[in-house]
Amino acid sequence: MSIAALIAASTPVFAQDAPADDQAADNASIVVTGTRVNRSGFTAPTPETVLGEAELEGRAPANIANVVNDLPQLTPTLNPSTSGVGVGGGTGGANLLNLRGLGINRTLVLLNGSRVVPSTTTGGVDVNLLPQGLVKRVDVVTGGASAAWGSDAVAGVINFVLDTEFEGLKLNLSAGSAFEGDAHTYNGNITFGKSFAGGRGHLLVDLSGAIQGGVDNFTDRDWYNGSKVVNNPAYTATNGQPRQIVSTGDFLVASDGGVIISGPRALNTAFAPDGTPFAYDPGTPTSPYKIGGTPNDIGAGYPLVVPVKYGSAFARLSYDVLDGVTAYVEGSYSKSRTVNDTASYVSLGNVVIAPDNAYLPAGFTGAPFVLGKVFTSLGTPHPRNDRSVTRIVGGLDGRFGDSWKWSAYYQYGKSRVLNEVSNNPIVPNVVLATDAVFNTSGQIVCRSTLTNPTNGCVPFNPFGTAPASDAANAYATGTAAQHIVLKEEVASATITGEPFSLWAGPISLAVGAEYRTESYTADADPLSISSSYWVGNYKPGRGKYSVKEAFAELVVPIVRDVPLFKSFDLNLAGRITDYSTSGTVKTYKLGATWDVIDGVRIRGTHSRDIRAPNLNDLFLGGQANTLIVIDRENGNSQYGVVQVLQGNPALTPEIANTNTIGLVLQPSFVPGLSLSVDYYDTRIKGAITTLSGQQIVDNCAAGQAGFCPSVIRDSAGLITRVNVSGFNANVEKVRGIDYELSYSRALSDLGIDLPGRVNLRVLASNTRERTITALGGTIDYLGMVGTLGAGAPPKWRWLNSLSYDSDAMRTQLTMRRVGAGVLDNRNIECTSACPTSTAANPTIDDNKIKGVTYFDLSQTFKIRPGGKEAEFYVAVENLLDRDPPRVALASFLAPGASGVFHDLIGRRFRVGFRFEY
Repeated sequence: MSIAALIAASTPVFAQDAPADDQAADNASIVVTGTRVNRSGFTAPTPETVLGEAELEGRAPANIANVVNDLPQLTPTLNPSTSGVGVGGGTGGANLLNLRGLGINRTLVLLNGSRVVPSTTTGGVDVNLLPQGLVKRVDVVTGGASAAWGSDAVAGVINFVLDTEFEGLKLNLSAGSAFEGDAHTYNGNITFGKSFAGGRGHLLVDLSGAIQGGVDNFTDRDWYNGSKVVNNPAYTATNGQPRQIVSTGDFLVASDGGVIISGPRALNTAFAPDGTPFAYDPGTPTSPYKIGGTPNDIGAGYPLVVPVKYGSAFARLSYDVLDGVTAYVEGSYSKSRTVNDTASYVSLGNVVIAPDNAYLPAGFTGAPFVLGKVFTSLGTPHPRNDRSVTRIVGGLDGRFGDSWKWSAYYQYGKSRVLNEVSNNPIVPNVVLATDAVFNTSGQIVCRSTLTNPTNGCVPFNPFGTAPASDAANAYATGTAAQHIVLKEEVASATITGEPFSLWAGPISLAVGAEYRTESYTADADPLSISSSYWVGNYKPGRGKYSVKEAFAELVVPIVRDVPLFKSFDLNLAGRITDYSTSGTVKTYKLGATWDVIDGVRIRGTHSRDIRAPNLNDLFLGGQANTLIVIDRENGNSQYGVVQVLQGNPALTPEIANTNTIGLVLQPSFVPGLSLSVDYYDTRIKGAITTLSGQQIVDNCAAGQAGFCPSVIRDSAGLITRVNVSGFNANVEKVRGIDYELSYSRALSDLGIDLPGRVNLRVLASNTRERTITALGGTIDYLGMVGTLGAGAPPKWRWLNSLSYDSDAMRTQLTMRRVGAGVLDNRNIECTSACPTSTAANPTIDDNKIKGVTYFDLSQTFKIRPGGKEAEFYVAVENLLDRDPPRVALASFLAPGASGVFHDLIGRRFRVGFRFEY
């Protein structure tokens, strides 16, 4: 079955299987992503999965990234369901793709085979900002592809292929929401294409826009229980109980009204919303949480899914300037915006209440004391992430002789990113404003004003939840802001053809060269530079590097039409790359395809791939946030410090080796059936890693002196700042097996006297290993499906679909399955008679994460008014309204579930209308 047939059948499984004779011409026009060689009928040895236009329309997604992220080979690390209450990085609401869980920065995203200017300094491309209405298919190459496509293709390549030859006018409008009445979606797209000058010229215009609503609060879903991993208060080293337990623990040491956390009233007195003291029941303390006692779930009111708005405009003009030479120019502009809430300022030690504080209730004793408070009285900070991308491409495509083709293009791209947090508490000002006294006139003023009358301090009441006055809020809060500009310029040229033939057929060749520059600049406001805010605290930075590359790829036919060797082809590729920052590196690919007999193919590859450090790795000027640190050198005391992320110009490229071997079956005795099994194994040496601030503190305390310069302490020996930057230390491994099956047949071929055809597709990925080795220790992340940062894949993930398609309708049922997992492979699960609990292997009462299966159903009705094509469609996702499994994390903002693999929204519907003229 050919690619064209697979796409038409909505079951595009094998992107490069040999075409049927009657469709070879169609197949010859399709250039696949697994190889740079342009050769009709050639099957590259690198596994590749294709999502065709019919399948994308059949799912009727709110965003094309949702369908791509459902592929079992991907880990949906960053999307609106995982942005949560995050602030930094400019990635709020973004849809970034992550193959194999190896990282967004190791997945190369292309648009029509060309690089796209990144949307973030880490190199990620926001799929929201691509011209989604023009995408006719998505090629997913699941194997090292650096020799063919360059740096970052360690895990593979995802290529969004556009329909640049579209003729006519098409419109797509849709709207939907969750059955809970939120998470509204509105999508619109219009595309126009027209040939002119007798077919020599072609104009293409595409406009798209979308609004995706969020879920405002964790508590908007009835599955919310705030499960967290907390220390077991009943644990002793000898009683056999687990060291940690999963519980719906509330926060112990801070509340909206305030909790006294030092002195004789510590943890027995708190303040009600109106500011009056009351007896605080700490329940069973398990610092910084508690079990039972006075209800105090301070994380319940934060957003579960962030809203995002985005749109794009794309235009392309092409013209055959000569016979066999086409010139084209493309221009696009896209923009997205996300505004949401994040955590209110949590003070665990900064606010000290003196005995003469003017806001102390009359007759109250016990001061001085430290007040643990969540400053909801100042409102919540509002992160805003704006991203815009401008892209201009000009190029020439040509052909000569019988088989030779060439192309050359220049691309200029610019991304503008705004990171902003308004209503952001200025911590020093909050400290001054809450330290209030009476002046000689009996007025409440800031204590600091007595000695510095012009400092502008406006006092406000730290007790209770009454909103601060406008004047006090203006003094105590501000806006942290950063503008980032990323630029990418690419000049590329490629030539492909067949220079000569051997005994088994013609040799095919592709050669090319590319020059690329990447740069960024970032500014920051003065208060961010001094790390004065609760969150944000951006730092200025700039950096630039250039890349010069040359590559070649060969297909060499070795054997044809002998017993057990219907064909045997070698696929060889090599690339040499020179980085201005880290010197010259070489990559290569050795591959082979062996057609044993008709319908039986064996394929395999060995590749050496690279990922060079990106702008963020090298030049990040500094991004500060607040870290609640456990200070091992001060009795394991916990308090807030500033954690600053910064670049490391000394980083070198990562080196990866990937091996794949697979079997493809297309038995002639079962027409329409295709099966494949592919084993993969990737090992990355010198992987760039960034330890957390807590890990750096712990390593210093454990005697690893190299980490101590990054831990900054004050004169009292308390940590004030932890500097975090990347280093080449890791070895990362991932290996597993991918399975793929498709079956497509007309009902009439099955003896059923009905029109239309049925299509079955089964995709499954069984990850066998996912480990990271650093600093002498190895962590097994396999199955840790709630762990976001490490990109931990489940052991099993499935995507299955069954559809019926006819001239009148299309019905599709999709099954998505995420296998069971664990909270942490280092944990030892037990409830009694537990072994010794250690820091490396703590005991816990429940380490399991249940597997879950989701069903989606879509129904399309096809209408042909006046012979034109129109469709009305309805889609329901999470048809059975399955709740996400419990995923407990050690964070007071943990909702008790994870949006990485699991559906946080619940059952939702979408209705839409498509029209093509």
